[in-house]
Amino acid sequence: MKPVVKRPITIMLTILYILDAYKKDTPESVLSTLMLDDIDVNYFDYRSVLAKLEETGYVNTYKDENGHEYHQLFVSGKELIDSSYKKLAYELRCNIIDYIRREKRKTLKANEFVCEIIPQNDADYLVKVTYNETDNELLSVSFRAGNRKIAEGYAELMRSHKNELFGEINAAIARALEPPKDDKEDIKPSDT
Repeated sequence: MKPVVKRPITIMLTILYILDAYKKDTPESVLSTLMLDDIDVNYFDYRSVLAKLEETGYVNTYKDENGHEYHQLFVSGKELIDSSYKKLAYELRCNIIDYIRREKRKTLKANEFVCEIIPQNDADYLVKVTYNETDNELLSVSFRAGNRKIAEGYAELMRSHKNELFGEINAAIARALEPPKDDKEDIKPSDT
């Protein structure tokens, strides 16, 4: 059974705890899913408390270039939750941490391979293929494609062959990094 949170102070501490536990700017989709689906909070109470947190300077809300909303914990919000997180039920805190771990795993899985088309000008495009491991870019390859239609075709091919591409690039890197063979090692002693 999911926890029910009704008191504004508990809703406030729950929001701050989620933002703190997420460790970086938290997407609205993550925060609202946790608050409204995994924890039973009234939508209007949630939005009201979040607005109050923004107004008092504990939380900053902004939109990225794609219009996705994110929430950021300010220092004062961090200090407040650090001093009062124990006022939240232990089970609630565990549920939040479990959800965030699951969500981050999904996000990492979705971002392991990224293929994007980058316009250089009206008639010239790059296709950029990136392999990520956790938060680090493991491998990135960009190449030119003539027009947008060609770039989209290349991108689709890269997506459909992502595992083979990664394997071949890694194999080529391994071959390039092999130490040169010493000619003397290739000469075997005779059996005399």
